[in-house]
Amino acid sequence: MHSGIKFHISKHFAQRLAERNISCEDAKDVVKYPDIEKKLNTGTHGGTLTLFIKDVSGRKLTVIGELKNKECWLATAYYEN
Repeated sequence: MHSGIKFHISKHFAQRLAERNISCEDAKDVVKYPDIEKKLNTGTHGGTLTLFIKDVSGRKLTVIGELKNKECWLATAYYEN
């Protein structure tokens, strides 16, 4: 669980959410309370690029973000088929 995180949302990320009909709050909740969390590699901000997955309304939502301390730079989000 990752509570108290400050989220950084780029224009690119906001555009992907809109294109994929994903709410920003759902994406943040996946990062805060994931069912699955997998560390990928080091990100550009010096944190850990991480894959977060959670069931949201019967669909598997995946969010990729970079965690460093209590900050998260959101990269992308998508529903898995």
